[in-house]
Amino acid sequence: YPTGGNLSDRALVGPNGDVYSVFYDSLIRFDAGGQVLQAIHAGGFRTLGLQSNGPVLWQGVNTDDTVKLRKYSFDGSLLWEKKHPIDGLVRDIALAPDQRILVLYTTFNSSNLAIYKADGDFQTTRNYGLAVYFNLTFDAQGNHLAYGTSVSGPLEPNNAVNILKTNPTNGFVIWKKTYLIDRADIVTRIVSAPDNGLILLGSTWLDTIPKPRLYRLNANGNEVWKHIFQTSKAVRLQDGAANPDGTFLITGYQGEQPGVPAPTDAIVWKFSAQGLLFPNLLRGRIVRDTTGDCEAQAQEPG
Repeated sequence: YPTGGNLSDRALVGPNGDVYSVFYDSLIRFDAGGQVLQAIHAGGFRTLGLQSNGPVLWQGVNTDDTVKLRKYSFDGSLLWEKKHPIDGLVRDIALAPDQRILVLYTTFNSSNLAIYKADGDFQTTRNYGLAVYFNLTFDAQGNHLAYGTSVSGPLEPNNAVNILKTNPTNGFVIWKKTYLIDRADIVTRIVSAPDNGLILLGSTWLDTIPKPRLYRLNANGNEVWKHIFQTSKAVRLQDGAANPDGTFLITGYQGEQPGVPAPTDAIVWKFSAQGLLFPNLLRGRIVRDTTGDCEAQAQEPG
């Protein structure tokens, strides 16, 4: 496969186990064993997601005020390509659970969601007011979620996580929330939980060594718990996925302290449903049995 490029966005696994991903300037199709089956020129495009009959790619052009969409069949045949002007700055793009395509963008006075049909044709646009949203995701019911952290001024005690939940059928607002966090913290990703609640992944952003943060909200956007972690190494939480039992996995990367020459490590952490990394803990006193009676005596050393 082509050299000199990196995985541009994500790998998509098809129904027969084939894997689709863009490397450098080509859409590569691998079999389940990692052998290259096909390479299709796709300069500038990135993988968006899989629809029922093939992968969808996207490309932002003209400083992100235009979006191109391209659809292939699973065997690599080009099915269609669509081009749509965007009246603002593209913040995120996502393939919804119902296979429609969503583009989140902002203008100088509003956040907006452009909704395109599964075939790439325009459907509608929704205006959600002044709050700035940077990312798109979906809850367990398929509702649309837009979110972003607004960083406050130096005299304010809190930053604000703006969260918007909208109906997947028409894009109408279900609720809007402003969730307050410490001014030193930001939230960079939201993960859906099985009960339609949300897991917010964040970190400190003012610290020399960023520390991870976790926040759990219920289906109405109200806080259930939060955990503030203290780590000796810089930790960034990147993404995650929840299990049906409420436990969840978080991926990210961990660096060393400033000035310590060491590579950055990928991390995978599994948490309990209550957000505990190590939910079981044994406590006790370990002693050296100097008397030979197989009992822990008070005078025996630890």
